[in-house]
Amino acid sequence: MAELVVSTPEGQVLRYRLGPVTVIGRHPECDIVVTDPMSSRRHCKVEMAAPGVFFAEDNGSANGTFLNGELLRARTPMKPGDVIEIGSTKIVLKTEGHKATASKEAARPMSGAFDPGLSFVQLKEDVAEQDVNFEYSVAASNAAVLTDDEASSTDPRQIRKITQRLKLMVEMGMALGTTLEPDKLLDSILDKLFEAFAQSERGFILLFGPKGELPQGISSEQKVEGFTGPLSFAKTRNPSPGQENALSISRTVVNKVRAKRQSALMSDAEGDVGLSMARLEIRSVMCAPLVANNEDLGILYLDTKDRNHRFTQDDLSLVNAVAGQVAVVIKNAQLAQAAAAEAANRQSLQRFLAPQLVERVLKGQMKVELGGQYKTGTVFFSDIVGFTRMAGLMRPGDVVALLNRYFKVMVDIIFNRNGTVDKFGGDLIMAFWDVLVEVPSPEAAAVSAAIDMQNAMFTFNCDLAADEAIVKPPEPLGHGIGLNTGEFVAGNIGGDKKLEFTVIGNAVNLAQRMEALAGRGNVFVGQGTFEGIKERAFVVKLPDTYVRNVPHPIPVYSVRGIIPPGPISDGPGVGDTSRLAQGATDMVMSMPCKLTVAGQPEYDGLMVRMSCSRNEKRGRFQILTSKPLPRGAQAELVWNLNETQELLPLKGEVEVTWGEAPPPEGTPKPNYGTVVLHCVDLPEDILSIRPGVMTVSPLKSMDEIVRA
Repeated sequence: MAELVVSTPEGQVLRYRLGPVTVIGRHPECDIVVTDPMSSRRHCKVEMAAPGVFFAEDNGSANGTFLNGELLRARTPMKPGDVIEIGSTKIVLKTEGHKATASKEAARPMSGAFDPGLSFVQLKEDVAEQDVNFEYSVAASNAAVLTDDEASSTDPRQIRKITQRLKLMVEMGMALGTTLEPDKLLDSILDKLFEAFAQSERGFILLFGPKGELPQGISSEQKVEGFTGPLSFAKTRNPSPGQENALSISRTVVNKVRAKRQSALMSDAEGDVGLSMARLEIRSVMCAPLVANNEDLGILYLDTKDRNHRFTQDDLSLVNAVAGQVAVVIKNAQLAQAAAAEAANRQSLQRFLAPQLVERVLKGQMKVELGGQYKTGTVFFSDIVGFTRMAGLMRPGDVVALLNRYFKVMVDIIFNRNGTVDKFGGDLIMAFWDVLVEVPSPEAAAVSAAIDMQNAMFTFNCDLAADEAIVKPPEPLGHGIGLNTGEFVAGNIGGDKKLEFTVIGNAVNLAQRMEALAGRGNVFVGQGTFEGIKERAFVVKLPDTYVRNVPHPIPVYSVRGIIPPGPISDGPGVGDTSRLAQGATDMVMSMPCKLTVAGQPEYDGLMVRMSCSRNEKRGRFQILTSKPLPRGAQAELVWNLNETQELLPLKGEVEVTWGEAPPPEGTPKPNYGTVVLHCVDLPEDILSIRPGVMTVSPLKSMDEIVRA
């Protein structure tokens, strides 16, 4: 029999019996369909001109056919073991009696794929037999390689035998320590057992699943991804053509060895060991449980049809000891795999979730739910205003460096407020709250992140201006931010090569529309988000406006300050433990302004906190500045809010400033700092700025918001 063994780029190994002419290509009518992107519709063909006589020929393919690494230019003879390559797909010619060597490796392009020479196991129900008899058995816990008599023996033959056993144990230990990959590890175990027991014809290792389940059989077209099981891995010393993938093992034997935790020797000498062995002409069987730390991991099995070289009790004792050694190695590999999986999972989660949320997810305190489900959450979009125009004036490498610096700062803020980053798109950031993991007060957490990001943009620009190592944009950066809360579908989207988790729906679209309306320094929110923060935020109501794909005008709110929610409690079911719940009224704010002192030029500031006494009509305003103001100086503050110009200017005394003392030696000069302005006789519009207050913008339409 002749066949072609196909190894795909994805790691599948497929077998096809060779006919007189076998056409290979992408077209579904081909004898062998190859989906490799380098494949043509009818790429090439393999011809069996006579028994044992083979030819390969390219059919004028666009990307060529390679035979043993050489471009196939004409009809060329093939011999067993030759390899045809179409892109990343490898096709090996195999015939009866041919044992692949180098070509066998060529047919294994990916670690984890089954070797074409390996077999798979099917557990057979023994309907006619209720039990099997053990000729000899030994407890799995008795892992001694030598008996007391053997250890003290002076018989040269006995000593030689003992030496061989100890050598096997040492070699087994060395072989098992070379890899943790499932296929290579289990393959190495069976190879060593075949070396030790020359009469062995078949061997397999069966690993139970996480809940102890048995495998139903695994084909050579599947991949061994790991030890998550259940898994059966088998090998036949000299398989008959067409039978190497059809090992049948008695389920009764497996279950009894597992239940008793005994290594068992069975033979047909007495004729009463069961029908399965008789049907398969098996003369002797050794079966040992794999037990580590009192955990049943699987079964190790060897059998032979050699009537004259049946397994002995000494053989079983050695297999029992080896099984204990193998079980420990497999358990260590499982633990290593679990640790690697957790590390990979942690790394993947850290791309999207805040570190504190990652820890809770990994500890099982929070559940990450994937799949297409209806969710209610808060969606966030931010976008640098005018960035496309600015990027057109910069070199691409400088643009990338600038964006990476920007993303690092802003993503950390989202994580600090327990948000999940969905994606980046150019200079756009998309995030959401209360979708993958439950977040108390998600609307407040999301808006607090937006306020923090507006304030961080001020300090970002200050640091950027002072950094001589980076190319500056043509003007300071400013971003608009939009948020909306509502119901949408959350799930995985994409193709068979790439999937990503995201959120889709009208509520998501509306969040993006909010961002498109926002100018520099703005945080605009929709009705759903406003309802979740109205008791803790200072908000300016903007004119209702039409947005794309919405038939009626929608409400828009500009948030200028909010009492942030507190940290997520370690205990389940605890809601927002913020200062709001404790009766506090201090807000984190983001209100751009201009500052002047007599005799000095005007420069930018950003008011981030305020504390006012309504009775005394006085207050203190904490302002971020890029330059210190002289302590005791009289300063004027003029608001620079693009959604309202009706807040009256303030005049006050600089009570606290920064930069008065030189920085410690070796410490760089700060690029920004805080000024506290003490003001008296505050107007009513300033005194009205407090949590739970909404003022109305004088704008007649959203077109008056300046985006650039």
